[in-house]
Amino acid sequence: MELIESGCEYSIFISFIPPATDMRTLRALLFGALSFFPGALIGLFAWWLLGASKENMDVAVWLPCNLIPIAVIILGFWYGWKTGAEYAINAEINE
Repeated sequence: MELIESGCEYSIFISFIPPATDMRTLRALLFGALSFFPGALIGLFAWWLLGASKENMDVAVWLPCNLIPIAVIILGFWYGWKTGAEYAINAEINE
């Protein structure tokens, strides 16, 4: 964090460039977060195929409405992490 004087005021600038591993993590988190929408649509379609039950404790409700979207989010995070290898640090030290 830098403190820069500009006239009578002081401005605080945060100079932060995330390292490559953070970029890979952010990419994986973004993939996981954005995979919520297809997961919710797949869960909605599965709920409809299972009879569109309105009983909350029924397996036909919690399976498509909870487990399918969570599984798709986890798969989205995993896919974002696996395909984000080009953002990882692969440094070689030559002596």
